Amino acid sequence: MSETSVREKLFLIMSNLKNPKRDTEGYNYSYATLDQVMDLLKPHLKQHRLLLIQEPLDLEKKIGIRTTIYNLDVENEFLEFKFYAPLIKEDIQSVGSMISYLRRYHLLSIFSLCPVDDDGDSAMPEPKMKFNETKNQVPNKWAPKRS
Repeated sequence: MSETSVREKLFLIMSNLKNPKRDTEGYNYSYATLDQVMDLLKPHLKQHRLLLIQEPLDLEKKIGIRTTIYNLDVENEFLEFKFYAPLIKEDIQSVGSMISYLRRYHLLSIFSLCPVDDDGDSAMPEPKMKFNETKNQVPNKWAPKRS
């Protein structure tokens, strides 16, 4: 009998997960909290005998998270993911908040979870060119000139 690999177990988990709900308000947007994401994952990790460990990392003026997922059924089999972001403030409260933020978004990314985008829109610049909503065409001032 062959052992189930960590990748196969992740596939099984990801095919059965439901997206978390944005249940917390803060910083002018709503989001799914880290504890909600962990509560969503823990039963599936336990069922498939996967151990998840997240460790903070530091690299010059960046802070990061290393997420390691160990397969408890296969010795020395694991997947490791790293994620870094710029450290803007260096006081302990800001560092703690950044670690929680990175842990949450790293898990959402690894497990392909998609709560409704809570803050991505604010990070994106306004588009410079808008389409004509009625005709779904580029406005005339951007249309190519005909000779």
